[in-house]
Amino acid sequence: MGRKLARSVTAVTLSLSILLNAGLVQASDSQADIEQEVIVVYKNEKGKERVLDKSVEVQHEFDTIPAVSATVTNSDLRKLLTDPNIEYVERNISFRITGEDFKVTAVLPPGTPLEQSQWNFQAIQPAKMWRKGITGAGVKVAVIDSGIFAHNELSIAGGISTVEYTTSFNDDNGHGTHVAGIISAKNNNSGLVGIAPDVQLYAVKSMDQNGDGTLQDVLEGIEWAIVNEMDVINISLGTDEDSAALHEMVDRAYNAGIVVVGSAGNSQTDKNKVPIPTSTYTVNYPAKYDSVIAVAAVDEKNVRGVFSSVGPEVELAAPGVGVVSTFVKKDGTGSGYAIANGTSQAAPHVTGMIALLKQQRPLMTNKELREEVKRYAVDIGTPGRDTEFGFGSLTFNKDMEAPANVTNIHVTGKTENSISLSWTNPIDTDFAMNNIYVNDVKLGSTAEESFTLNKLLPNSPYTIAVKSVDAGGNESIGTAVTEITGAGAAAARTSLNLKM
Repeated sequence: MGRKLARSVTAVTLSLSILLNAGLVQASDSQADIEQEVIVVYKNEKGKERVLDKSVEVQHEFDTIPAVSATVTNSDLRKLLTDPNIEYVERNISFRITGEDFKVTAVLPPGTPLEQSQWNFQAIQPAKMWRKGITGAGVKVAVIDSGIFAHNELSIAGGISTVEYTTSFNDDNGHGTHVAGIISAKNNNSGLVGIAPDVQLYAVKSMDQNGDGTLQDVLEGIEWAIVNEMDVINISLGTDEDSAALHEMVDRAYNAGIVVVGSAGNSQTDKNKVPIPTSTYTVNYPAKYDSVIAVAAVDEKNVRGVFSSVGPEVELAAPGVGVVSTFVKKDGTGSGYAIANGTSQAAPHVTGMIALLKQQRPLMTNKELREEVKRYAVDIGTPGRDTEFGFGSLTFNKDMEAPANVTNIHVTGKTENSISLSWTNPIDTDFAMNNIYVNDVKLGSTAEESFTLNKLLPNSPYTIAVKSVDAGGNESIGTAVTEITGAGAAAARTSLNLKM
């Protein structure tokens, strides 16, 4: 195994009783020889040796986390659970793609508009970045999914299969190809086009022909992305079950500098309940983890898809209803297209946007890119971050230019405890208000052309900045003045005594 990275997650050792209740270990001693697949995370080399010794078969030894995927008997599993050198053991839980209702066609559906006229493309408006020469070139994007078909609209830089039945990363389901097309279908005036058509696209096949996979498959896929230094990972799949190993692996990817984008899930059923009960929040894993950008789905009117999972983990929203993208022909023999709904379709829009921002600002860290993409979120739903749309629905069409500064700023009066200012507001059509800063601390806002600061200290200097803000929340650099408050009566008496 390669060098282990420092662990970033404190794992809780699962007790034998918990595992019995979860069905990991059969309760009956007569079933001691029944075999099951597990992920074993060990504390040290002695623990690793113990796992290898007690395994019927070892499926995979991980490099980035101290773990082994193995088949063990129940009797040996009991021994591992009580071994002090073992951190914890988890079942090899199932995962499922998060796309719905694929309507497959060999060619683009009749009446489909020209390449850049798809509604989801127009919602994101990536051509605004393309005109600046930003197309995703040089950015490495891994799609952890059902693989990617060798579609004539897609360029695949490489990849891997982590499923057992094939070493090919070719897509035998179609879901991964649909996701890939949203990210990077070619800009060739034919068919359709992705958000970032020039990214280096990598196919990580961790889901099978039915859209199903296991914890081991997904862990291997994320590990491959870490080892091969991807810039962005798209994970349009999920599970309802938490996993310490998955959490740790995703955190490792994030700590390695990778932006991780995940589909929030398609499990919501309470569209008409307002507010949505907290007991019905359904964001799935891994999108639920802090290190993943959880993406919800919206339609052409920026209304949440009825299926789109809701919860406080939702960070952003993007097109995910009636999205046309690349697919596989029904007989699996050639390039096709399909219309689909799902947060699986929403997530790759965010992935593509981040790829463009990465090319534009190559020195930005993954954490900085995560903050940068939020600037393109248009707040919808409840003001501020909410459980349906997060910070809002993304678009490069958002006004990102700050308004002009105020002019003619001057002091109109002062006392020992106050300073009054006046100015002329900018004439920008989308001007909204001015933020007032005192010594770099925001103290208030106003749309008027005057402001009085109160409760100031006597005989003290204050630097006051007025920064204009537009309807989109963009803030100008600002105009500032420095003024000293009045001396006050006590200070004046002291001055008189000194002169006497």
